[in-house]
Amino acid sequence: MALDDIYVKTDKGSEEVSHRRQNLNHRLRTMLIMVDGVRPAHELIDAARRLGLDAGFFEELLRDGYISLRKAGSAELPEAEEAHALGAAEDADQFLRAQKFMNDLVLDKLGSIRGYGLMVKLQAADSLPDLQVLAKEFVDALSKRITAEEAKVIVGKLKGLLGKGGKG
Repeated sequence: MALDDIYVKTDKGSEEVSHRRQNLNHRLRTMLIMVDGVRPAHELIDAARRLGLDAGFFEELLRDGYISLRKAGSAELPEAEEAHALGAAEDADQFLRAQKFMNDLVLDKLGSIRGYGLMVKLQAADSLPDLQVLAKEFVDALSKRITAEEAKVIVGKLKGLLGKGGKG
């Protein structure tokens, strides 16, 4: 695998992203979502490391038929398909930033023991809507341990990270 290789979802991969029929590990599923036919392998590897995965996720997704290799410099994606792929990649990045923000605050403000249940839920989340559902519980838990002013700042940042529909 070259670091500038480009991977695309197969029909099976697109089906799994849409319908979750194969019960992929949530981190592996997040990486499948990020495979967009635009990002080079090195960007996906960086994202995988933030999720606690190594580059072996490529081999697993390839072996199971969820993705296929498209070398850098090969045929361009149609414009509409490229726009859709870029949108999915941006959503995945936004999800990773929001999940990390929430997880870091739980550890910092609640600690690993008091915040354990919430951290488990955050790690099980694999989309922005999942995090939006957890936002109220997250804010309620933090509000017991921080000042009203801190809560206001955190809620503002969280709403920005979660985008439209963010609760809290």
